[in-house]
Amino acid sequence: MRAFARFSKGLLATTLAAAAALGLSACGPNYAYFSVHVSGDQSDRDAINDCYMTIMDGQGLTVVSSYRLETISGGIDPSTGVLARNKQGCGNGQMPSKVGTFNYSTSRSGGNLTFVVEAKDANGAVHEKGTSGPIDVRPYPPEINVDVPMALCPASGCP
Repeated sequence: MRAFARFSKGLLATTLAAAAALGLSACGPNYAYFSVHVSGDQSDRDAINDCYMTIMDGQGLTVVSSYRLETISGGIDPSTGVLARNKQGCGNGQMPSKVGTFNYSTSRSGGNLTFVVEAKDANGAVHEKGTSGPIDVRPYPPEINVDVPMALCPASGCP
């Protein structure tokens, strides 16, 4: 009888441990990581003041609204010992043809997201706009590469 009690307790402990491990694996890291590459048109960029990214889900609901794309990154230049700065994004009347690479992560495990980038002047008028197609969300790894090429808006304005 004692052997059966030990066996039962051991079986119960093993079953609980297996159930906990299974439960934890289902709740583990379940996120998507996007690497968003934004490029601009070859238009006159002197009028561009800021660039903004909006992210929408598959139902057209806004997930991120008008996030300003401006980042300064860099490291120490070994030849000079000075901090080398690499500016991404738009600002102060400047917009490079390669606006930059921006990262976004989400805890979503399915559906899709659409990335929209707009280059605006100081008055808020949109001069260039780019939209990714709907991008399927899938768990990391690997990161999901997204290209958003912006194009010059027609005289009638961007949609």
